[in-house]
Amino acid sequence: MARASAQSTFAAIGWVYFAVALLGPQVALSHEQPKNRLTITREDARCINLAFSVAAPLVLHPILGPKQTFDAFINKAAGLSPEAFQKELEKALTAIEKGAAIKGPDERKIPLRKWVWSAPLFWQQSIQQQQALIMAGAGNTGHPDPVEFTATACGKNPISRLQFGFNPSLYPLLVEASQSDRFWLTVDIPTAVADF
Repeated sequence: MARASAQSTFAAIGWVYFAVALLGPQVALSHEQPKNRLTITREDARCINLAFSVAAPLVLHPILGPKQTFDAFINKAAGLSPEAFQKELEKALTAIEKGAAIKGPDERKIPLRKWVWSAPLFWQQSIQQQQALIMAGAGNTGHPDPVEFTATACGKNPISRLQFGFNPSLYPLLVEASQSDRFWLTVDIPTAVADF
């Protein structure tokens, strides 16, 4: 039995490395969970750029499959045709856009515009990478490529301070407003203020 167990263990480990090799260097082996990140930079006096880097499987699951287990959602989304996946993805991206709440120093809402999204192919590839890791029994030892998207907030007046919050599917979200101003947004702390 011990020998069979050892063989199973080595087989599982082999599957992890096979999945990583098959999917390329973008699948990182790490004991850390993938982090959703937001970097905020100033474009000019009135405009602020927001650049997101997120784990697609973790972000899409609560929006598109909240009643499914994580693994069931991943298996379903990974098997969709590109066209069907794109339709589902559009629902999620709309939810992310609508979930963004930005206010300027005068407490007035500032619309986020110029959303630029990674192509649907990259979102689904990230889902498929997650599926391969699940099938390999990788657990928390690997994670797929992050996907990236950006948006811009422009006020009528110069922006010196922003209050912001986002769709909870993005949380926990590590925010970098400057080199010395880094903090987390979570479901318990869903909004924050940053000075520029």
